[in-house]
Amino acid sequence: YPAADLFDVEGLNAAQTRAFESPVRCLQYGPTDGLPELKQEILALMARRGVTCSADELLVTTGSQQGFDLLLRVLVGPGDVVATEQPAYPAVLQALRLQQAKIVTVPIDDEGIDVAKLAEMLAAGTLDRPKLLYTVPTFANPSGAMLTRARRIALLELAVRYGFLIVEDDPYGDLRFKGSALPSILALAKEVEGALPWVVHFGSLSKIVAPGLRVGWTIAPAEIARRCVVAKQTVDLCSSPWTQAIAAQY
Repeated sequence: YPAADLFDVEGLNAAQTRAFESPVRCLQYGPTDGLPELKQEILALMARRGVTCSADELLVTTGSQQGFDLLLRVLVGPGDVVATEQPAYPAVLQALRLQQAKIVTVPIDDEGIDVAKLAEMLAAGTLDRPKLLYTVPTFANPSGAMLTRARRIALLELAVRYGFLIVEDDPYGDLRFKGSALPSILALAKEVEGALPWVVHFGSLSKIVAPGLRVGWTIAPAEIARRCVVAKQTVDLCSSPWTQAIAAQY
């Protein structure tokens, strides 16, 4: 939980007032993939983080946890291999178990997931080619580890070589107190030939604005994003237009 005394109550209240100047837009159903004005703000935010993507590669979700759930619905069936770092975010493990995935863990150290160990496991066949690998490379939950730039590049190279999706969850990247920010795995994918189609990125406002907004997003190759939109239609039709409008104004 973020510290409640850090919530910008006044700023969010002002954003809510501005958003409700168009009350029907707040109170009616919205597009499944997200309000256009919020998508434009997220695209601009991601551009400041070194990521260029298009609107059809971006899906607004009810928190990034929903993004992961939708991805599993469209990509993972019972018995499919999914790799995670160990230790891993507990809610992700719950989602994988519900999907009846076969979970294989890769150890971490102070520099994040042990990519050399992952390469060894893949080469030796002790890890069958996974459908996807889930990681929180920046201030991992629960370890707090920071995946180095070199390991991010090496992980991208493995994804291309073996054909598995890297699922990058990045809710904490803007919470750095000192030092220089590292590019996300998605931002670095342009440096590794053939890597962009193998990265799905989750972002969220829960830790940097307020979790009560329930605003997250998925950036994925357009075909995967499109399938996630179809899955989301069956789940909740759309994330709350009211809170999306507040987030866009904020």
